[in-house]
Formats: sequence, structure tokens, C-alpha cells
Amino acid sequence: MNREEFKSLSDIERIEFFISQYEQGHSHSDIVKEHGLAKNTVADTFKRNGYVNDKAIGQYVLQKYDESATTIECYESNTKVTQKKAVVQKSYNDVTLKAEMINTISWVKEQQEKQQEQEELFAWIRKQMNNENIIEISKLDISDEATKGEVVGKTFKVYDDVLDRFNKFCNNYTYKKQDILSQALHEFLNKYNN
Repeated sequence: MNREEFKSLSDIERIEFFISQYEQGHSHSDIVKEHGLAKNTVADTFKRNGYVNDKAIGQYVLQKYDESATTIECYESNTKVTQKKAVVQKSYNDVTLKAEMINTISWVKEQQEKQQEQEELFAWIRKQMNNENIIEISKLDISDEATKGEVVGKTFKVYDDVLDRFNKFCNNYTYKKQDILSQALHEFLNKYNN
């Protein structure tokens, strides 16, 4: 990334870029030198968003907020003042508030991306469930209904590739061909005979 590309980024994108470089083990000064960035531009971006330079680690870190305890004075009648219990108040400066807002925005973006991925997954599952081309293959079971009655010999003409597939199919089972054929015709008639 060069100086012009860096200038075109938003503050959030600039900070995210630096954080990713920090996570890869680069120090702040190394990043600035490597990419030819202006120190003041980078420093202003971090300061504007609630970060301070931690010279011990060579990186900018998010500034923490101050907590202070105060007491609330309650006035009773015209002359008596009573003290109530202490209340902890968090005082935020504008910089800290901006930094927290940036972190919140980043978190919301991540959640939206995750939600979009989930919605795409659910849409795919719904599509698969509604797909009529899916055929559930069940175990071959010859029903008593398909094999009841007398066995009658008939001659049918059938295409040779269908017959070859039928013969190969029958070789995988211990049932007689007449039983498998009777079951197949029985299921076909139940499915298409209104």
C-alpha cells in the first residue's frame, strides 16, 4: 500500500490495516517506513480515534477511560443538605468514544457478514429441500402385494440397454427376476395410476 492508497482509506480501514500489520509482528515505525506513509497523517488518524502511542511496544493502543467516584447531594427543604451513596460514573472523552464507536461498527459489520453467510446457507438448504430431482433411494423390499397371485408368462419387447441394466441390477440381489420385475411394475402403477 502506498501513501495515496492510504489517504483514500477511511479511519476505520486505516486502523484495521495497522492492526493487521501489528498482528504480523511489525512495529509502527517499520510499517510507516515500508509503505512510505506520513507519520503525522498516521498519528492524527490514531489520535482522532482514541489511540495513544505505546512506545514500550512500538504500537498505538486504545486509550482506556477514567472512572471516578462522586457523591450526589440531595436537598431537603430549604436548608438541609444530605449526602447519598457514592455513584461510579464513567467519564469518556470524545476520542475514547469515537474509538469505541469504531470498534462497535467493526463488530456490527462482522455480524452482518456472518448473518449473510447463514442466510445464503439456509437459502441453499431450502432450495435443496424443494428440489424435485432428488430421489431417495431406499432398500429393495419385495412386498407381498406385488407377488400375490399366479405367475403368468408374457412376452414383452424391451430396449436392449434397459434389459442390460435390469439384468445387472438383478445380479446384485438374491430375489428372482420375476419378483423384482413384479415389484417394479407394482410401484410404477401405484405412482402413475390415478
